[in-house]
Amino acid sequence: MSNFEVTYRDGSEVKRVVLTASDESAAGKAFSSTHQGISADNVISVKNLDSYNSKYGAANFVGALISFVGWAALVLGVIGVIAGVLTTHYLIGGMQGFDTAMRPMFIAAALGVSGFSLMFALIGLLMAAAGQHLRATTDTANSLGEILVLMKSRYSKP
Repeated sequence: MSNFEVTYRDGSEVKRVVLTASDESAAGKAFSSTHQGISADNVISVKNLDSYNSKYGAANFVGALISFVGWAALVLGVIGVIAGVLTTHYLIGGMQGFDTAMRPMFIAAALGVSGFSLMFALIGLLMAAAGQHLRATTDTANSLGEILVLMKSRYSKP
């Protein structure tokens, strides 16, 4: 059973009544049976007081987008670290066809790519965490909104 608020026009006044019913049509029938002089044309709206619609759709989308970008950066960073380490290993193990005088420069470059990629992966992890935190905050706000709706419907005066 849910609580429904029926808003209707009684002459020149707009009135509201709270009814308990199983669904919206049952609330309409309960209203008709208790308010004999009011026609269905005078009913303005029937609102389910026990339902809650999220007001944070955009924030959830932004949180999901930040998380996605963060996870993508983490994956790319890990790939970059692996590529840099493998390149460094290859360069240290011997470079056929390269001048040995250039070897230290290539090794330094490969280690630099590894370091940059590691930082990129860490930033991606922080971004993913920030996106998840934003989504958790909006989930909490939605839960509190649902609790508020339940408390209002439980303690509202008919």
